[in-house]
Amino acid sequence: MKIYHYNSETKEFIGESEAKIDPMATKRIGSPVYLTPANSTIIQPPKIEKGKSIIFDNEWKTIDDHRGEIYYKKDSGQEIEIKKLGEESNKSLTPIKCPGNNYKWNGVDWELDIEKETIEQNKKQKYENNITIVNNLESNISKAESFEELKKIVLDISLILKDTYTIE
Repeated sequence: MKIYHYNSETKEFIGESEAKIDPMATKRIGSPVYLTPANSTIIQPPKIEKGKSIIFDNEWKTIDDHRGEIYYKKDSGQEIEIKKLGEESNKSLTPIKCPGNNYKWNGVDWELDIEKETIEQNKKQKYENNITIVNNLESNISKAESFEELKKIVLDISLILKDTYTIE
């Protein structure tokens, strides 16, 4: 008689073997009695299809198996590799790759987060403007002919830095 084994934690089918006869119970009853070890059953599992796995939960069930596949966290777009059975069924994951940092999950797909994109563009523009101003100030420092002109340039620099590092 065949018995079918499954993993004690994941309940995933791991193989089959021939059951051994229990000599004492067989002698007592007068007909063969087979030993069924823990995490095994006499119920035959279905054939394993590609991309599927079978688990035992009082009966064999076929489930999707996405181990080794890449999924993305809906809250951040972070890439993760599926390592466990059933992990992809987690409602916080999607197989759809996030196209960039300023995107958010809308329940069906990734969409550009206009607010994040605007903030990002404003920061970038502010940075580029500050670089231009600092370059001009550096040029003016080398041309400063008096202490008063130099003081004005340093004041301008401090105002730029204050503006740049103000928390929004």
